[in-house]
Amino acid sequence: MVWTFPKGMYLSNIHQERLNAVARKFNERPQRTLNIRTPAERFSQNVTSTG
Repeated sequence: MVWTFPKGMYLSNIHQERLNAVARKFNERPQRTLNIRTPAERFSQNVTSTG
């Protein structure tokens, strides 16, 4: 979130819609540590394997 909001900024001053958009952006971004999968894909994979 460092790239989106300046350090020390109070998130309580930001509308929930904006916070949701930022969270979606991070969850849809591929990560090297997840073998170029997105966190959302990995979460889905883990949920379906435990269900």
